[in-house]
Amino acid sequence: MVKLSHDAIVERLEAFGMVHRSVQCVTEGEYQPADVDWNNKDVVHRNFVHSRIDDVVCVIEKDLQASLSYQKVLGIPFPLILVHYDTGPNEQAHFVTALAWTMITRHQFIALSETRTRAVTTYTVASTRFWMVLWPVIRRLLQINHRTLMSEDTPLRERRGRLRSWGYSYRGDGAPVDIRTTISVAANNLVFPDPPAEPPTFAPVALARLADGARVLLGRSDHLGLQLRRQGSRVEAYARLCPHEGAELDDVEVRDGCQSCPWHGRELPPLAVLDLADDAPVADTRWHHIAVVDDAIHVTVRSDPSD
Repeated sequence: MVKLSHDAIVERLEAFGMVHRSVQCVTEGEYQPADVDWNNKDVVHRNFVHSRIDDVVCVIEKDLQASLSYQKVLGIPFPLILVHYDTGPNEQAHFVTALAWTMITRHQFIALSETRTRAVTTYTVASTRFWMVLWPVIRRLLQINHRTLMSEDTPLRERRGRLRSWGYSYRGDGAPVDIRTTISVAANNLVFPDPPAEPPTFAPVALARLADGARVLLGRSDHLGLQLRRQGSRVEAYARLCPHEGAELDDVEVRDGCQSCPWHGRELPPLAVLDLADDAPVADTRWHHIAVVDDAIHVTVRSDPSD
């Protein structure tokens, strides 16, 4: 398959007499280039994370996707046909046309250290000389749009970077993300630390502290952490991270007995349920043993579920 780079597309447009201008936007953070690559390619998150985008992906290949993207500018949705693909190691391009303008975007993600990455986005807009008199307005809109996108995307990248610092990794690490692997939200793409982390010790939670409708967070937001939520005579134990891509679930409301992942909408039922009406309430998750003893909830963690 032949795929033109950003510069090659601009060169072809110049040959047709088009005038072009560019603006560059740069962000840095504690994450790896692989996290930017995944974030740019991930199909499903756009309709859950981004407030200004409604996206219908029509074509998906290993390193290419095309979508009908309705993006809001000044609150008005504009229909765009967007094509996005890899052009080299840690580099992507996409192009889109809107009215009299064509925009070609180059995404580069540069490792500054093992844990820090710089993401460089270059927007190049081309049109006839007449329409490019509006370039100052277009440049300003692009900068505003980029800030909005990054305010929504950066937390995902930083969350993945934090999980990596805790020893987690992701399926497919070491190679460019295959866009097709981002379609299924049922896949568990987060790889737990190996060797397993030392199991944390949690203080007992007094039932009196857990009023109806209240919740208590135990540990940190990893696979060994836990949320306890009281619903009448039931105590429901929920995860603190989504095993799909590692989203934190601490601020997610429970609706119809499930958490809904804020990144991709995956529905997550409780890991375990304690019935306080039982004589000796007890329950188990893959990683936890939960029991009520002396009017308090005791949670024991095992780092290896085979133990």
